[in-house]
Amino acid sequence: MGSTQGVNIALEHSSPKFELGTFARNPANPAQTVCYIQADDAVVAKNALTRDYAAGGSGAAASVPFLVTTTSAVAQAVVGISEIAITAGYYAWIVVRGPVTGVNVASSVAAGETLVTTATAGRLDDHVSTATNPSDADHDALTASTGGASVVATSAESSNAANVILV
Repeated sequence: MGSTQGVNIALEHSSPKFELGTFARNPANPAQTVCYIQADDAVVAKNALTRDYAAGGSGAAASVPFLVTTTSAVAQAVVGISEIAITAGYYAWIVVRGPVTGVNVASSVAAGETLVTTATAGRLDDHVSTATNPSDADHDALTASTGGASVVATSAESSNAANVILV
């Protein structure tokens, strides 16, 4: 894990200030592990993020593994959550492990529920196996195979926001 010197998750940068993929403890909240990324598209604060496999076509994202975009479909791997809005093409720190407050969730999320991506941009919802949602086993396999984080609500939803922990 990298040094926390210069790490400020409240800032975005128009040019990289750290090597992409640098991991560090958030000095403002040592319970959080953060990763330095580039946003392919504009990111809204408190939204779930996934790796942008489609960027540039022809697998260009494979050469930019820390290029992220907002989740936008069911069964995407969550790689982190941004505490701030990030301008398209800019660089910033995202939370990849640990607690995050006020995350974008669907109504009726309860504390203790495992959360998954939805078709609503950046929004997470409770994990219920359906024809379009993976089973518990499939969800675990997706998380393991993509390096994504499991996200668990630590508070009940209120006004489409809840506290979560990424594990």
